[in-house]
Amino acid sequence: MPQVLYVGSWGRSGSTLLDLALGQIPGFVSVGELRYLWERGLAERQLCGCGHPVPECPFWGAVLEEAFGGVGQVDIGEVLSLWRRVDRLPLVPVLFAPWRHQALEADLRAFRKVLAQVYRAVGTVSGAAKVVDSSKYAAYGLLLAGVPHLELLLLHLIRDSRAVAYSWRGSKLMPEVTTETRYMPVKRPWRSAVFWQLENLGLELLRRASQRSVRLRFDDLASDPRRSLGSALAALGIEADLDFLQQRALHLGPNHTVAGNPVRFLRGDVAIEPDLEWRSRLEAGSRRVVTALTWPLLLRYGFPLRCRA
Repeated sequence: MPQVLYVGSWGRSGSTLLDLALGQIPGFVSVGELRYLWERGLAERQLCGCGHPVPECPFWGAVLEEAFGGVGQVDIGEVLSLWRRVDRLPLVPVLFAPWRHQALEADLRAFRKVLAQVYRAVGTVSGAAKVVDSSKYAAYGLLLAGVPHLELLLLHLIRDSRAVAYSWRGSKLMPEVTTETRYMPVKRPWRSAVFWQLENLGLELLRRASQRSVRLRFDDLASDPRRSLGSALAALGIEADLDFLQQRALHLGPNHTVAGNPVRFLRGDVAIEPDLEWRSRLEAGSRRVVTALTWPLLLRYGFPLRCRA
């Protein structure tokens, strides 16, 4: 069973870019948001980062063959139903409780058995010792933490709640969807702030269930990628050659990410740089609302409550 380096965050925090950077380290394999393998990858046949529909991707075909004897041997509808019953934010405190309802406990055991087969197969097919999963959310991370013999390392990625709220306002085309024109969802600033707070609190709980964990602020990653990522990995007990980040850019090629930000479909050099547009473009009223809803964690993570444009 490979180690799983789990990138936890709330959406629009830069997790896909971090995932792709980690995937360039020897001995690592980047799989994107693996929690969506069943829904987006197999049921909806969305595109893998390599450009093929996931069921037709050679890498994922080999993974499913190794794990289950082929995609045709898996009841995708049944796994989807199981996933939706156990991977929910309200279940985060329940997963820490000493007792759970018998039906939920049976669902957890069944889904974790599926997860064990998938992650073991990813390690076997890729030959990598570490699987980078940027599924982000605390509930899914807790499911992974309970998989027998799986070592979970948590990289808790944190971006300023106001920057995240501004990003959620913009709708982006989802190039992985080929059957229709679909855009990434948008959220109002107050709603983004509420979920930013809840997910980060959930990830604080996940830190207790992980073998090792570390926090990484997106601002630090964007300002000095090599130093900040090197320090974060060292805190997880990982030594890595990060010379490819010397120019503060990633050279992106085909990858096998299941889901994530459309940046995973870019090819060539992509700059890693701070994104401070929100400081001048997010309306004062929205900024005050988001700050009021998230100030305790903003202070905890070292973000100033007042930011100049």
